[in-house]
Amino acid sequence: MKDLALYDRLTPAGLDPDGRMNVQGVRDDLAFFARQGCISGEVADVGQVVDESYIDYAVGVLGPYPRQ
Repeated sequence: MKDLALYDRLTPAGLDPDGRMNVQGVRDDLAFFARQGCISGEVADVGQVVDESYIDYAVGVLGPYPRQ
């Protein structure tokens, strides 16, 4: 990047230690790509395609990752 001030506005990628997805982040990304014309047709409803049942089960057995 030429404009180094942009680094101050970036959000670093992170992973949820329990394995959950940032569904709202994916929705925001899809909306952005749709606005840019990169997606034609209807944008998928992320809530309909993300299945966290396996995560729910694993967290139920192992417990949630301890956060500080």
